[in-house]
Amino acid sequence: MTRVRMLSMGGLLRGLIAAGHAGHGAHGGDIVCAGASAIVQSAALGMRRQGLPVRIKKSDVAGYLSLRLRPNATAAERASAHAALQSALSGLRALQQQYPAHVQVRARMNRHLPAKGETLP
Repeated sequence: MTRVRMLSMGGLLRGLIAAGHAGHGAHGGDIVCAGASAIVQSAALGMRRQGLPVRIKKSDVAGYLSLRLRPNATAAERASAHAALQSALSGLRALQQQYPAHVQVRARMNRHLPAKGETLP
């Protein structure tokens, strides 16, 4: 299963952690995993191309990507990141609705980001 946790602080989305392979099809041919990957990687690419201060960690083998807006981001950068991540969240929720046994999305508007190195439950 692919699990995605959206990270927020101060009422704005600030990042995400995606982990796992969807398990809908064979490795390399799993359309659900490919869909989730495309959405998550598009958010990362869009934020980076906008020049937003992001930290990205990924492992294709483990099916892991962590995308976090750096704490020194300006208010305008935080707003841009929120918009990009809100779009990704919409796509991921649609994917979860179609494939609930393969995609799990969690999004809570928390006040704090998870600690460095924290993984999905």
